[in-house]
Amino acid sequence: MKRRLSSRLSPQAKKVVLQSPQETVTGILEVASGAASDVKKAIESFGGKVRSILDEANSMTFEIDAKHLVELADVDGVVYVSTQDRYQV
Repeated sequence: MKRRLSSRLSPQAKKVVLQSPQETVTGILEVASGAASDVKKAIESFGGKVRSILDEANSMTFEIDAKHLVELADVDGVVYVSTQDRYQV
């Protein structure tokens, strides 16, 4: 059975979940108005770290293990989760 990933995950986020679930990733997510505090608590409960919160843009940057991106996308108040490509030399 094929695993269905949330439509709230960007294509890059889906790729890292499937290919490198143990990797720590950085990203940005959009949150619903007024939901930043609850989403921050959820990130921390998954062992992640919030790097910054941009209230005026309803977004935040974060670090988290890729395996938790699916759970993060399902948190109430999360609109969209995207990750950054790893820099490779």
